Amino acid sequence: MSFERVIAALDSKQQTILRAVKNHAESLLDHSPRFKFFTLHGKTHIENLFVILQILIDGGIKLKPEERYLLSLAICVHDLGIVVSLRDYDVTKVLDGRPAATDPAALELFVRETHHELVDEYFRKNLDFLIALGVSPTQLAQVVDISRCHRRVVLQQQIGIIRFLGAMLRVIDELDVGGNRAPADVFLNLVDDMDATACWHWFKHNITEPWFVGHTVSYVTEDRQQRIVFRLAVRPTKQGSIPYWLHQILRPIRKALYDEEAARIIADHTKVEIECFGADGMSKANNLGRVWSSIEDKALSAGRKVILVIDDEFRKLEDSFYPLMDSYHVVSSFNARDALSKLEATPVDLVIVDLQIGAGGLWKDHETQDFKSTGINICKKIRASFPSAKVGVLTGTHHALPDIASLRLDFFLRKPVDPDTLLSTVKNVLG
Repeated sequence: MSFERVIAALDSKQQTILRAVKNHAESLLDHSPRFKFFTLHGKTHIENLFVILQILIDGGIKLKPEERYLLSLAICVHDLGIVVSLRDYDVTKVLDGRPAATDPAALELFVRETHHELVDEYFRKNLDFLIALGVSPTQLAQVVDISRCHRRVVLQQQIGIIRFLGAMLRVIDELDVGGNRAPADVFLNLVDDMDATACWHWFKHNITEPWFVGHTVSYVTEDRQQRIVFRLAVRPTKQGSIPYWLHQILRPIRKALYDEEAARIIADHTKVEIECFGADGMSKANNLGRVWSSIEDKALSAGRKVILVIDDEFRKLEDSFYPLMDSYHVVSSFNARDALSKLEATPVDLVIVDLQIGAGGLWKDHETQDFKSTGINICKKIRASFPSAKVGVLTGTHHALPDIASLRLDFFLRKPVDPDTLLSTVKNVLG
């Protein structure tokens, strides 16, 4: 058991405290009501995090006893905010009174951010049990600060041990993407009662290969530099959806490692680099049968017509799209490459394109006139590769428009757009 391996280096008192804290946290999390879009956050998740921590330790990351002790405590309690948030808040409150977006990936980001803020409430009111177990007030304060670092907190603004262990916790938490957080037997029994968002979360865990050293994890030493390399592999029901799932599952991991600089913080402290890539060659479509294929379709479309909005400012425009979400499955993309991965993953009925948007590396700057004509390129690509999709433009560009007659657009609208106007326009196109 990885938990016991991790704590074996600690003294007997610390081991006793950690076993008690772990049992306490598991009991609370395993018996708390959950939002329908959460997978398991109790015993299974905690044990998974210790498995990942042991992989990192075996790969060369050395932790001092106090670091190992504080990080282990934080692993056990970092999700306890879910207890209060799931008991005392409903979805509407968590989303600040806004209706839930139909794009599971977008909703996931919103819930992550909001859940982080609710965590503090539990920490303020309920962590005194650690004092009763023998954790000192100073250590308790450190554990709270480390635990908060698993979401949103700017790691670079932390100092010393909090920054390092906070970075470790954030990476370990994001790497828990395996299937045992969403047991397949439970999933199959409940999927008919799940909404598309819950289905999306449970499905993505079930198609992700677990971390195994020698297969999806490797230890590399080059020029005296140690690296731990994670290669993410997925097995959805169709080949075309592999890029979509790789991107969606990799996105939060790579965001934590690179955008939020957790990898650099860990490397500065331990001299060990952590890397994570999508393993295209290891990812394959599995012939899982009609049931799993229908589950993937539900996860990607909710059984409704799908509208893909390609706009890097979609969050600012959401109010305009809420009326559409009652009748259509609305998905957003922030650049051209992300949009094409979603078009490959599932049939899209209507694509709404902003003309000035990033290419995501799909085209060079000069090919899009420094992004001024990226939307034109996207429309041409859709017409050539996805001829059944309707295409509309919603733009706020002030640049002179190129000749768009050849694109055979189904509509052309200017920002800002009235929600009722957008809704009636879409209904005229899709019915």
